[in-house]
Amino acid sequence: MKKLIYLFIIVFISSCGNKPLIEHKHEGYTQGTQFHIKYYSEDKEAVNSEIDSILAAFDQIASVYNDPSLVSRINRGEEPELTEDFLTLFNRSMQ
Repeated sequence: MKKLIYLFIIVFISSCGNKPLIEHKHEGYTQGTQFHIKYYSEDKEAVNSEIDSILAAFDQIASVYNDPSLVSRINRGEEPELTEDFLTLFNRSMQ
């Protein structure tokens, strides 16, 4: 019982210094459509940057709207080197 009380006190004290999570919205355009994301975070800019980075990486692999993307190059009959991310996406889509 003492261990549980100590654990509760440690969690309570450590949570007192944390900033409250704030609701944020991030919107944009990718893959030929708009996106709207709502999330809770302390740091809006870091999360928005991470979202944009993930979507840009996906766009480079699988966008039919982006001429230099891997999928667009394959569709044109080119034989680009396939990335691990592309192969994972392809194999999942086949499932």
